[in-house]
Amino acid sequence: MFDLEKSIKQWLKQFRKHRAFDAASLHEMELHLKDHIDDLIKEGHSERSAFDTAVEEFGEVPNMADEEFLNQRPQNITSRLGLTMYSNYLKVALRSFTKQPFFTFLNTFGLAVGMAGGLLISLFIYNELNYDKANVFADAERIYRVHIDNKTAGEVTKHAAVSGPLADVIRQDYPHQTLVTRFREVASVLLKKRDDDLNTKEDKVTAVDSTFFEMFEIQLLEGDLNTALKQPKSLVLTQKAAEDYFGTIEALGKSLLVDDGDEYLVTGVVEDMP
Repeated sequence: MFDLEKSIKQWLKQFRKHRAFDAASLHEMELHLKDHIDDLIKEGHSERSAFDTAVEEFGEVPNMADEEFLNQRPQNITSRLGLTMYSNYLKVALRSFTKQPFFTFLNTFGLAVGMAGGLLISLFIYNELNYDKANVFADAERIYRVHIDNKTAGEVTKHAAVSGPLADVIRQDYPHQTLVTRFREVASVLLKKRDDDLNTKEDKVTAVDSTFFEMFEIQLLEGDLNTALKQPKSLVLTQKAAEDYFGTIEALGKSLLVDDGDEYLVTGVVEDMP
């Protein structure tokens, strides 16, 4: 009776005397041969016929190994066997999926979830470590935002906002500070030129102190940094906003109506914010 496993071991023995083949190479060759034999058996071959056909198709590898090794070009052996081995990896994976689809899916899904989780954690850590760094604000390491811990009825709530008058208190009671500024995000406003009929809704509007640009070292494309927001009802536009309303960044001295009410004077134009 034909013993397939014994025949495969006998076939492998002929390669062991060749120094061009290490243990890993022999193992890959064995897997490839067994995989090819399985495919032939599924096609209707007997075990003996499948073995003989697979060995014949594998080729005279010992002769090739002797020739390449004597020519001191073992890297060519690796390159010739590489395609066969990678093909074997794929076949083994497909065979594993066919025989055990649930466990293969479970392992693959677990690996994908683990890699995705690791990537998300890495991105979160990177974002936390690079928040407001010098590539955005030159003095980022010296800028601090004041928060409030509010305790009411034994419950503590934290807010990233404080009352406006605190700025004057900090200026008076904390002499080691060098600059204080306030800003407040406005939900949205309606803007238009006086002669226009339709308003434009702006969602990214912020009310700031005159020291805001100095604090964050934001340069003006148009206007004077020291006086841009000194007067009430002054307005500084981004480059894009100035072009949208006036067709040019040269918008100094022009005015816009805010919420169909007060008229604000454009006193500066800054680059679009990151």
